[in-house]
Amino acid sequence: MSHITRNLVMFVTVVFLLFGYTSLLYPQSQSFYSQRIDNYRDNYSKYYRYGNFDKILDNIKKEYAKNSNEDELVYLKIWEIKASFCDGKLQKAYKDTTELRRLTMDYKKILYHPPKSELILNCEKRDSCICQIFNFDEDLENLDALYDEDELKAHFFKLYIFIKKDKQDNDNYIIERKSKIKYKGEDEDVEFSVYLPEFEKEIDEEYEPGEIEYEYEYAKKNTFSQRKKTKYLHFSHEYEDGNYTIEPLLLPRDYEKYYFLLIDNHRYSFKFNFPDKSDKMVYIFLPKEKDGVTTKWDLHDWRDDTKISFLYPVDYLSAIEISIDGDTLKVLEETAKDNKIAYNPEPDDLPDEKWSNKIRYDRESNKREVGRVEFRIYNNETEANQHMPPGIEKIEFELTENYKGFQEEQKKIRNSKYALLGAIILAIVAMSLN
Repeated sequence: MSHITRNLVMFVTVVFLLFGYTSLLYPQSQSFYSQRIDNYRDNYSKYYRYGNFDKILDNIKKEYAKNSNEDELVYLKIWEIKASFCDGKLQKAYKDTTELRRLTMDYKKILYHPPKSELILNCEKRDSCICQIFNFDEDLENLDALYDEDELKAHFFKLYIFIKKDKQDNDNYIIERKSKIKYKGEDEDVEFSVYLPEFEKEIDEEYEPGEIEYEYEYAKKNTFSQRKKTKYLHFSHEYEDGNYTIEPLLLPRDYEKYYFLLIDNHRYSFKFNFPDKSDKMVYIFLPKEKDGVTTKWDLHDWRDDTKISFLYPVDYLSAIEISIDGDTLKVLEETAKDNKIAYNPEPDDLPDEKWSNKIRYDRESNKREVGRVEFRIYNNETEANQHMPPGIEKIEFELTENYKGFQEEQKKIRNSKYALLGAIILAIVAMSLN
């Protein structure tokens, strides 16, 4: 056998072995994750059957801390939303549906449709959708309770708050931009509390786990058991064009008893008459000072005091390094990943006047392309309002030369220097010839 032939045989053998190894590796890897999903399913379904939703949430929190596999994170998020809803954490459940859309790129990867039982049953993406890869139980691993609008309205309603101009007038103030109400002369947000009726009904034992009524009854029971919901008068939700209200509270519906809204010792009550499925608009009044003229409240521009937001021109993404509370400086993407920072790499548009003229922007639209990174420094609004010690105390930024277009700029500078030097030399030569 010639030297060339031996080398060829060895090459083919190596390629074959490598191909065989990688072909075996994928199914093993897939099998590994399938086993993990099966373990989640077994444990969570047991907790779910007995109404132990807090145990599901505790376990998922631990799994998030040590897990980075995208398929698993999507699967865990579905269970987190379901358990949060059944546990009476209705607002969180709804907010997390937005996070689920983000994780799946609006259902364009990993999970190719909303997790509805009908779509799981009829999913045709056998080789790519995790509902098929991991054999979702369409009766259990769904979020039908949140997506069935008709059924949802029969059991729950959204509470909105508006401010009336006076007690005799039906008209209300138009709040034209995101705002929050503070006490006059103080840095303290105004609170409101919703007092819920007592829930006396027991969970019907005839409901099977996985039935939509089973989840509704648990969600109502666990929400009613809290008896009171306290929030701040933050008008951050655009109810309609140019009119903001509070972010609506999703609350269980009771046709027999009264609900009470308490603000600064002023009580507002309301109830529903069967078969009313409408949302509830509560109109409150501006409290007056002792003179009966000036109000005790001030309207301020709204900001999320639980977070710090940092905007940056998209061209500078790779040039930004961040350190949190004395950690080593790392690039933005890695810092966001390690610290679970809300990070949006997709650009937003900001008006031209927000940025210096030196920063590139689209002259046709008069907009800058910017990214956003958010650092959560408080767990909730109460901590922020009470000025408790923040979760993050120090954030350091460093702008390196690793931004888009840096090499091109350096090339232009060098070319300019060479052109200038050439011009000088030519001038000197011309002068010497004269």
